[in-house]
Amino acid sequence: MPVALAAEAPEVDTLIALVRDLAQASDRAEITTKVTRAVRHLTGADGATFVMKEGECCYYADEDSASPLWKGQRFPAADCISGRAMDEHATQIISDIRTEKRLRRSAYTPTFVRSMVVAPVRTAAPVAAIGAYWAQPKQFCRAEIATVETIAHAAALALQNLELVNSLRVAADTKARLLAAVGHDLRQPMQSLALFASVLEGEAQTPAARQAASHLNASVDRMANLLSSIIALADLDSGSVTVNRQAVTVDSLLAPLEAELGTQAKAKDIRFVRVPCSAQVVTDPGLMTAVLRNLGSNAVRYTQHGKVLMGGLRRGDRVEVVVADTGIGIEPAQQASIFEEFYQVGNQGRDFTAGTGVGLAMVRRLVDILGHRIRLQSMEGRGSLFTVALPAA
Repeated sequence: MPVALAAEAPEVDTLIALVRDLAQASDRAEITTKVTRAVRHLTGADGATFVMKEGECCYYADEDSASPLWKGQRFPAADCISGRAMDEHATQIISDIRTEKRLRRSAYTPTFVRSMVVAPVRTAAPVAAIGAYWAQPKQFCRAEIATVETIAHAAALALQNLELVNSLRVAADTKARLLAAVGHDLRQPMQSLALFASVLEGEAQTPAARQAASHLNASVDRMANLLSSIIALADLDSGSVTVNRQAVTVDSLLAPLEAELGTQAKAKDIRFVRVPCSAQVVTDPGLMTAVLRNLGSNAVRYTQHGKVLMGGLRRGDRVEVVVADTGIGIEPAQQASIFEEFYQVGNQGRDFTAGTGVGLAMVRRLVDILGHRIRLQSMEGRGSLFTVALPAA
């Protein structure tokens, strides 16, 4: 390898690592700290700053410097080179502060700063600027300027990504609060409606009245199930679910479901098979049982002939718990959608006698909360196989 390329390789690695770290940053402070540290390291500068635009002011959000500069302070944008970089949407290159006539030099006199490169963050509509400072006058090479500008572009993407994540989080929180409020407000009238429907059915005197009351009761039951599902989804989205992990056997998770799901299967004249598995896994038994109950109920619901099978298989440091059926299957185009709320295969008319359509949405949330993995294999007309991978105890 040529000597020049060998010398540049560590800098390229550092820049790649920075881009990767910024993509995973969880807050603005983490972004500004990583950026200023990288700017100073990669350029050999005596100091680096991350300046945010706040109206007509520049806020020095962070710095990495040989001695303190302006961190935490605010200055009029017109008095700062960072402000000029943002106003002009262009990188500012100052070889010597003392000969620069376009800025108020008194702002820099108390500091060690003599030369600098300042690049805007988001060239089209700057929201910040990144500066590298030196204690001596300096003629900059293209590589130094390009390094600051490249880091500025990476910082722009990181800030944009953070804004998107925060907006999605706010939207999710709003949705969860709305669902919780709707569920809470509907719970009492639903209970009253169920009571009145039961009274009507008991008081009905004619076959037609009894049939109407029976249909009313069935409709109320379906509405109550839907309401319960909405409340359950709201609880999962609110982040209030507590996970209590412990070592349990796969058999202890599946055995309690055998009677429940077996009865449902028998009513449809299909077989329910539980394959014994003594392997131990680490999970929350209550939450994992809810996952398996939903998968098993779905399997029975969409199977008209054949069987539903549940069991477990040890694979290295993982245990795969499977729920398989010989039901209607899921065509490839629909497989990515089945974990969405209220989506049901073959029920575009929203017939709630076929279920509420939130079971698999809850499964996805619960699996994510538990940190497990779920996989679907399915063939239309041949059946489906859901596999949940859990850590072995």
